[in-house]
Amino acid sequence: MYKALSIKQDDIELRLSQIRENFKFFGAPVGMIVTIDKSFAENGWGHVGMFIQNICLSAVERGMGTCLQESWSIYPETVKDILNIPDNEVVWCGIALGYPNKEHPINNYRTSRESIEKFVTFIE
Repeated sequence: MYKALSIKQDDIELRLSQIRENFKFFGAPVGMIVTIDKSFAENGWGHVGMFIQNICLSAVERGMGTCLQESWSIYPETVKDILNIPDNEVVWCGIALGYPNKEHPINNYRTSRESIEKFVTFIE
């Protein structure tokens, strides 16, 4: 990712500057914080994951983009204090939502993917 942004490995200042963009939702006009009640079991976490996926798919259908941001969970107490989130909630992630700048190099960056055969077993 840093290579796509022309940030060298030893340029700590630029790397930190890029990390800080998370906490500005990368300039997106909409920033969401997703929380889940601590009492939810694994099944509840799965439902929230499906909810998040639907936000992302709906955005793409309308020509927008999203960025899921785990970085917000690094400072849960600060996020909870600022947003007045009750103690029974877990800060899961942030979502940046907006129209992507297709000229920006990060929006053309793609990670490699494993082939489906490496992680799926088909039973006939």
